Amino acid sequence: MRYVLHWLVMAGVIVSLMPPEMPVAAQSPTASVSIECDELIPIEVSPGLSGIGTATCTVSNPTVYQEKIDITVNASNLAHSAPGSVTVGPGEDLDFQVTYRAEENMLKQAITSIVNAQVVEMNGAPPPNVAEDDSSIMIDILQFGKCDVQLSEAYVEFDVNVVFEVKLKLFNHGNGNDMIKIGIEDYSLDMLEEAGFVISFPMNSVNMDPQGAPEIVFFNLKTPSTSSSSAVLENGFLTEYFTIDIYAMSDYECKNSGCEKSSVTLTLKLLEYPTEEPQSEESEDVLDVKSDQTMLYASGGGIILLLIFGLFFFRKS
Repeated sequence: MRYVLHWLVMAGVIVSLMPPEMPVAAQSPTASVSIECDELIPIEVSPGLSGIGTATCTVSNPTVYQEKIDITVNASNLAHSAPGSVTVGPGEDLDFQVTYRAEENMLKQAITSIVNAQVVEMNGAPPPNVAEDDSSIMIDILQFGKCDVQLSEAYVEFDVNVVFEVKLKLFNHGNGNDMIKIGIEDYSLDMLEEAGFVISFPMNSVNMDPQGAPEIVFFNLKTPSTSSSSAVLENGFLTEYFTIDIYAMSDYECKNSGCEKSSVTLTLKLLEYPTEEPQSEESEDVLDVKSDQTMLYASGGGIILLLIFGLFFFRKS
């Protein structure tokens, strides 16, 4: 009996030394939130496209309380839209979308957007602590290729057997650095070479920054030494007309979405002063005949005069 009493006393001492348990209702609630978004959003900005990209974000409430969560989006100078706030039940997840809109022809670049989620209410009351989370989205403004070519003069006149320069202006209307290729269409080259032209392109492509000043390029043409049999007489000159189709195209566009050419046409008027034509054989024959007849008449007249003088002298004797 003494032993039992001893152990009871010891148990009472131990229990009295233990800290009293806090009732569950007295525990302070703690706000918490997490957010995850798509990591990469590509946006196309070439002319005619919408320039819109959409990211999906998931916000999670790991607490046992309903939370109201404010959503804030930072996207540099990019227009965007997203819900201002969402309500998430205890232990639940909720998806929402963030939409970004880029300007047409916007330069190729990567933009980082930060989406922030912050708890502003728990069960309708302000949270006892600051609870927020961020997610990062990389917005890729995609490159597109577009170019243009212009002539300083679309119509020129030149004599035969001369060398001249054709001046071109190249434009990179794309949104990224690009190699712009230039040339003359094959059918134009064949026609020119058949007619006796000699063409020289010192530069077949130009590396260009986007949306900047035009690049000036030249190519050389040597005209034929003489006009062909199809030349016609016009204002005192033997005249022929030629059209030269010149193109430019974006190397980036050709490799990624198909080769589209920008073209321009040069009209060339070739002039040659005609040389004096030699007299024909028929004319020479006519002249020869007339010459012979003249000599014949002259000879006959001389004989008659001699006879008259002889007769006159004989009578006088």
